[in-house]
Amino acid sequence: MLTLSVMLATGCTSAPRKQPAASKTASAYGNKSDGKSVKDRSDELDEYQTTSVADPLEPLNRVTFWLNDEIYTLLFRPIS
Repeated sequence: MLTLSVMLATGCTSAPRKQPAASKTASAYGNKSDGKSVKDRSDELDEYQTTSVADPLEPLNRVTFWLNDEIYTLLFRPIS
């Protein structure tokens, strides 16, 4: 009974989804309402700052990821 009530309570914790504005939706499909092409338009995601983090173990991480991926693909995926 406790498990069921916890499962029902966690479903209410998600935030509602935001609906896109009508003008953004129209521009996403290529409608040219104001004469500009879709490529000429920009949005808030076009310009953002990124930070680079120095990772001295990046080569080791890449090899480890590749090895894990291959083991999963060749061994565990067929078993499952």
